[in-house]
Amino acid sequence: MTFLYYTDPEEFKNYITSLEYAQKTVLLMSSGSYGNLDFEALKKTVLKSS
Repeated sequence: MTFLYYTDPEEFKNYITSLEYAQKTVLLMSSGSYGNLDFEALKKTVLKSS
């Protein structure tokens, strides 16, 4: 199991959108807004790669 911690929103966006999501589970936990990450765009990325 790997835990990653990001404080720079742009680095997080680059990482999360570069992943292959087939056969993977992703858990996002935050007390903030993920640097205003566009979750609709992320959802399309995830669905495209699965």
